This record gives sequence, structure tokens and C-alpha cells, in this order.
Amino acid sequence: MTTVRRFTGKPILISEVGMAPVSDPVAQIPALLAGIRQRRLLGLVWFDAPAHQDWRLEDNPPALLAFRAVTGAPGHW
Repeated sequence: MTTVRRFTGKPILISEVGMAPVSDPVAQIPALLAGIRQRRLLGLVWFDAPAHQDWRLEDNPPALLAFRAVTGAPGHW
């Protein structure tokens, strides 16, 4: 982030973010979003596709609840 901010003042958006269910997303989602706020980033785009692992939040209800709690996202999108 420091290097990117040296050559541009434009907002930074992190794309293709995801967490495998085995990585304990319930614990890590709040830290991820806190880091985005702390670094004043524009936001993130969640990688919401089933590939070799299922990255989708909707398939992990505890992770989805953690995401909604931190972001204030509504219950239904």
C-alpha cells in the first residue's frame, strides 16, 4: 500500500478477496475490514465463486453473519 500511495492518490480497491472455510473466516473477517478502514481503502470485492474451494459467504452462515455485523450489510442482498 505504501508503494502504491507513493505514485498515486487515487482510491485503492482490493479485488478478489476470499477466505476458505478452513481459514476461520469468522475470526478473520473483522480484522480484514478493520485493515481496510485503517488504511483508508475504497473497499473490497469478495471472490464469490465455487472453485477448487467454496469461497462464497452464503455457503458459510457464521462467516456471512460476521461479514454483515462488520459491514452493516442488510440481511438479504
